[in-house]
Amino acid sequence: MRNYLLNWHIVSLGSRHFSLVKSLVDLKQVVFILDSSESAKNKLFQQEKIFVLRFSTQLSMLKITGVSLKIRMAALQYSSSVSVEHSFVGWKDLDLFHSKINAMNYIGQGTFTSFAITNATQMLLKETQKEAVRIAVLLTDGVDHPRSPDVIVAAEEAKRHSIKIFTVGLSDVSFQRESKEKLQAIASSPAERFVHSMEDPKLQEKLLKEMVSPCLLMLAGHQMQHTIFNPFMNDLIRFFFYQMTKKRSCTEKKLVDDSKECSHSCNQTALELVFVIDSSESVGPENFKVIKDLVNGVVDRTTVSWSSTRVGVVLYSNINIVVVDLKQEATADEVKTAINAMNYVGEGTYTGSAIEKANQVFEAARPGVRKVAVIITDGQTDTRDVVSLESAILKANESQIERFVIGIVNESDPNSDDFKRELNFIASDPDQVYMFLIKDFKTLIVVNNDVDFLCCCSSLLVVLAMAADKVNEAVQTDTSKY
Repeated sequence: MRNYLLNWHIVSLGSRHFSLVKSLVDLKQVVFILDSSESAKNKLFQQEKIFVLRFSTQLSMLKITGVSLKIRMAALQYSSSVSVEHSFVGWKDLDLFHSKINAMNYIGQGTFTSFAITNATQMLLKETQKEAVRIAVLLTDGVDHPRSPDVIVAAEEAKRHSIKIFTVGLSDVSFQRESKEKLQAIASSPAERFVHSMEDPKLQEKLLKEMVSPCLLMLAGHQMQHTIFNPFMNDLIRFFFYQMTKKRSCTEKKLVDDSKECSHSCNQTALELVFVIDSSESVGPENFKVIKDLVNGVVDRTTVSWSSTRVGVVLYSNINIVVVDLKQEATADEVKTAINAMNYVGEGTYTGSAIEKANQVFEAARPGVRKVAVIITDGQTDTRDVVSLESAILKANESQIERFVIGIVNESDPNSDDFKRELNFIASDPDQVYMFLIKDFKTLIVVNNDVDFLCCCSSLLVVLAMAADKVNEAVQTDTSKY
């Protein structure tokens, strides 16, 4: 999930009403990596400099009402060696950054892209805040020196630390088969979002769109008034990005009404997250793809790493398959690749066995880390399943595994009430937090298309939830008086 901070305080709080003042803070740290090698040629190198000057200007001038964009930029150039031209710690303002870019001199030796990415990774990890969105923009012709270390290994290490990598091919050479495949392997996925061409007249526009999520515009503008209060969307927001990944940081939020920093659940950042995906006959191959796209959309916007969220995936029908195990400590890209490779099974619905398999996956959970299962299903469990729901849920409760359920319920089905009772049993309590019923798979398509908006609402929902807690406390206090 992209990282956003929310500076906020409660202005007034009665027994049933409250108001909030908030300011969304979007932290971005962007390093530009310029290819200064012999194969790139001096002419292309000058084009790289012009691009960085223009794009950094656009990025720094971006203003969104209600959102504080805090952007720092760094730059390095590389050939057979790497030269850091401007570091993050040296950031003062755009003028200084531009002076460093203008002063860069072409090197013109071999192309060792691996060294450049490794240096950029170290710079981002050492000089930027953990809560920031870390971005590397690699400008290259894609042709490495034969003795250069494997650039894919360096890129995978960067992505393991949740660094987003954009690759920009400098010429037609960059998009010849071998070079194109290399650019796609270096970049984050999907390629259509992270692989670009310097010759594209809309390059800067596309990069801005990817770096500054449209959700910020929604939050800042009138669209939020029409979107966030849509009943189903509001529930899904709460589902994915408050209840599932909630975290409270003492340094980021303060309650003004009692002048105390939060003192509990303040560092609830780590998460063991396992998706349990129904691939039974009733789902169908087209809807199965919808589920895969939704889960990939969530993973793509989640901070997946050993220190924060680890992701597991269980696929089930009349069999159950561990597609991604928590023990693998897979990166976001590795999880999405595994999900994309999942084949539709199309047999019975053995939900008890699937939850039992998820229980086993959770045995690899880190001590003291919150365990969350997300079960997505559209039908009742098959009576032929040798593992009963009762036994699987009992074990999940004993292991303190929270269970969110997305149930696709066909109300015209005469057994729909029985199915809803089953979903109620599977989900943790209370149901209004852990169980979500939708009428068809098309709704999941809408959610996936709006996942950028959903992810950035997480901080806002933490605020609302904490304020609601205060309201409930006040109501209970009022009630105790009578």
